[in-house]
Amino acid sequence: MKQAAAPPNDEPDIDAPPVLGSWRNIYLFVLLLHLALIITFYLVTCLYS
Repeated sequence: MKQAAAPPNDEPDIDAPPVLGSWRNIYLFVLLLHLALIITFYLVTCLYS
């Protein structure tokens, strides 16, 4: 009897992101960007209120 072939692997390979070298660096960049925006909006609010 012939054995059935294994189904192809449909899961994509997990690669490093194309920018910043690693996912950790991307998350750190996003976190710092959010903090910078929050501080900027807070200062603008204090300045113009």
